[in-house]
Amino acid sequence: MIKKLRGPNFRTKTSDDQSSELQEYKSKLDAISRSQAVIEFELDGTIIKANGNFLSALGYELSEIVGEHHRIFIDAVERQSAEYREFWPSLASGQANSGQFKRIRKDGEPIFIDAMYFPLLDVDGKPYKVVKFASDVTDQGHTADANSRRWLGSL
Repeated sequence: MIKKLRGPNFRTKTSDDQSSELQEYKSKLDAISRSQAVIEFELDGTIIKANGNFLSALGYELSEIVGEHHRIFIDAVERQSAEYREFWPSLASGQANSGQFKRIRKDGEPIFIDAMYFPLLDVDGKPYKVVKFASDVTDQGHTADANSRRWLGSL
């Protein structure tokens, strides 16, 4: 016999509840987009889209980066490193990555960011793309480099 659970934690969600919850999620995403530089990638590092904060920080127009690989933001020495060669396969396997990173703006100037790369998972728990949330910390006197990364582990 199956008992029907009752109480405040076991009520059925109404369409109004779902609509309110959806609006809350949209509001949270909007707040993140207004306050962070956000960029989305395919699992191999190909750029899908970026918000205005990201484009402004790096000096690009969206049309200049969509379809390009993340390596356009990386200096030549780091591009050749073993760590960078492992970076995208690790993200594609579901491993998140966070830390302070040196990146290169369109004008060739360095920018230092505090960033989190998160693989997004489908309904089966498999990664299908990567989203990065970042803040420019260049003016805060940070001199971070690529070796300051902290691996977060699987999501």
